[in-house]
Amino acid sequence: MSNQQLIMQRIFIPFKKAKSHIKEADILLFRPAVWYEHILAITQMGEYSHVGLASWHNGNNLLEIIQFSGSDGGGNTKNLGRVVQQLPHLIDVYRVSDCRQGIFFNPATQAIETKKVVLPRKQITNMLRSFTGLPYGWKGIWWFLKKWMVGLRLFYSMQDVVNDTTQEVVAPVCSTIIAHIFSHHDFDLIKNRADKYISPGVLALSTHLHYLFTLE
Repeated sequence: MSNQQLIMQRIFIPFKKAKSHIKEADILLFRPAVWYEHILAITQMGEYSHVGLASWHNGNNLLEIIQFSGSDGGGNTKNLGRVVQQLPHLIDVYRVSDCRQGIFFNPATQAIETKKVVLPRKQITNMLRSFTGLPYGWKGIWWFLKKWMVGLRLFYSMQDVVNDTTQEVVAPVCSTIIAHIFSHHDFDLIKNRADKYISPGVLALSTHLHYLFTLE
């Protein structure tokens, strides 16, 4: 079943019950709450306007969201329970599988080989935490607008968009920084697209993401 089919059949769970099911580095995708977020979601080619990662603070009972937010000035952490109270029914929880099996051609051996990669959940959230305090990359929003607006598409290179190599983080926004961190740990969530051009809506289309439930 596709992500889109699952989203159409959302499972609503109260935060207190859902909390015990949430793992480190689960992906939290936000649907728009106000009119300008609806516009942002449309420009980013999807129904989501924001994304963050779930993280257990120092292994204790406090479940946080680590995020890059324009309204909060950049990278920060918040109590996830309080965020859900403010935005009930708007936060969908997705999970990336704990491991993946990569298939590739090895030029050295001239053979097709497989490689198992385990998702280092705490390393991923620790890396995102290390970016907290950095300013929000409004330039990244401009990149999305250029891609969406037909008249501006002539002024950027598609080669840049599909350059899927791990690059230095420039002007990070919520989805680009998360895509970069997963790629850094050998979990490329969206193939054939540069991390800096991945919006929350595009991220939700990743075949590595599995919808779990919606928080209320």
